[in-house]
Amino acid sequence: MEEIAVAVRQLSDRGLPKSCSWLTGLMCCCGGVGEEGKSTSTTTPGGVANYGFSARYTRAKSLFDVGEFARASWVLSDPTNADELFLHVYSDFLAIEKRYSEDSSDKGPGGPGLDSMRPSSHRNASLLVIREKITTGAGRGLKPNAFCDWILGIVTRELQFIPEAKESLVRSVNNFPWNISAWIDLAELCADESEVSQLVATNIAPHVMRNVFYAYSLFILQQHASALEAFSSLLQQFPGNSFFRAKIASAYFQLREYDKAMSAFQQLYHDDPFCLDHVDDYSHIFYLNHDMAHLALLARSTSETDKQRSETCIVVGNYFSLSGRQIVASNSQLAEDYSRRAVTYFQRAAMFDPRKSDAYTLMGLEYLLLRDVQTAVSSFWKAVEINKRDFKAWNGLGTTYQVLKQPLYAMWYFRKAVSLRPNDERMWAALGDIYSTLGNTDSAIECFTRANTLEAPTGVSSTLHRLAGLHNKKGDAAQAFEYYRADLARRDAEKVGGPEVAEDLMFLGTWAKAHGNLDDAESYFTRLLGYSDKDTETAKIELCQIHINRQQQAIPTPNNAP
Repeated sequence: MEEIAVAVRQLSDRGLPKSCSWLTGLMCCCGGVGEEGKSTSTTTPGGVANYGFSARYTRAKSLFDVGEFARASWVLSDPTNADELFLHVYSDFLAIEKRYSEDSSDKGPGGPGLDSMRPSSHRNASLLVIREKITTGAGRGLKPNAFCDWILGIVTRELQFIPEAKESLVRSVNNFPWNISAWIDLAELCADESEVSQLVATNIAPHVMRNVFYAYSLFILQQHASALEAFSSLLQQFPGNSFFRAKIASAYFQLREYDKAMSAFQQLYHDDPFCLDHVDDYSHIFYLNHDMAHLALLARSTSETDKQRSETCIVVGNYFSLSGRQIVASNSQLAEDYSRRAVTYFQRAAMFDPRKSDAYTLMGLEYLLLRDVQTAVSSFWKAVEINKRDFKAWNGLGTTYQVLKQPLYAMWYFRKAVSLRPNDERMWAALGDIYSTLGNTDSAIECFTRANTLEAPTGVSSTLHRLAGLHNKKGDAAQAFEYYRADLARRDAEKVGGPEVAEDLMFLGTWAKAHGNLDDAESYFTRLLGYSDKDTETAKIELCQIHINRQQQAIPTPNNAP
């Protein structure tokens, strides 16, 4: 506990409020705060109480705290120790990012934030200067500490020097394991679970934060079932921790266990009402359920808590997006206005957190509805530039090129989405649809068969109906009959109608009649009478033919004369 208290002070002294806030949340869950909310830890000699900084470091830190990053860097332009070197290069980095964000926010077709990830030679040159300052500082005897290594990891990551970035971040977390930001940055550089396991086993010293890193890495690698288990274990060690609880709720959402996710989110926000972690995922559940009332309440409460959080902006954007979808049939112009307002909030979400890929993905989906295909493609590409594992963005690109009637491009993007989300029947169905468009019936059947083996959590899937149609197209009428019958039974159980039911009844009735099962044929065609005029007319003709066939069967055949 005392070690955490010291680490909190060190993070605070170095201008890392998010990491400091995260660590205090952990500290409050491990008995470090008494009943009165006062710290029960004591300061040991040589600890934080006796730790001091130079006057100019204190001056630079005060400028840093009010956002004057360039000025803070200038004050420490000739650092004399590792702490001054860190604050100097960290101020440099934030000044560069602030300037770049301000410049790029005015030039993207999608508005603020859309171009914030665009490569820039000027930015890269500035980042190379920071890298050189850290490395030359080491050469001058200013041995970089864990915080300098963290900044070096971030800078080299932005420069796409990935192996160097990993090495720097591993040094950082080993020398100072309490900086959650360093762990998150390292996790985002891991390509797969095997790389994470190798790092944990061979490169990172045993520590409770190593367990946090492992759970978080599984989460962003979309191994949500394993991540759920890992975060649940951590929650037992740190009961009530909001970060772990939010990850657990979000993992349930990603696993599409919406009832469990809803319950977990409700309990979290009841216990920590001003927490906004993953509140955007919470709003997605209301969106999927078309629950306008609760989504409106959530948008209002999050806006009152913090309007300048990306999660809040996504919640409000979802509210306007759902509003547009609910009135599109009655007032297309108003629906378009709502979609544009949704885009505005998704742009704000990207501006407040330029590395939040979901904001760009949602932006792209709205642009598709607005028929602005070019900007939709740009938005989806921004999402995958930030997070190459964002399957929704890859799926969005596939959908966009499907709209553009470029199925070969769409196929490539849908295959990428499937590789990232192999247990999601929606991805397989989208890929199967493209194969069907390309005339590759066998591959389409394979995709829809895979989709059919993955149970949909809610609603009635069209997978069985598509499989029936594909087998019928292939000439395998017997297999088509089985799928049409299974599809009709499922839709009857769910009490769902629609043109698919009419098609099921037409095929099943025709099949039964052709195989002499007139009773079943009559039943299917009788049900078909309640559908479209064309279906009704066909059903009447078939029923008449069935009646004639029965009459003919009832007439006895005369014996031939000897």
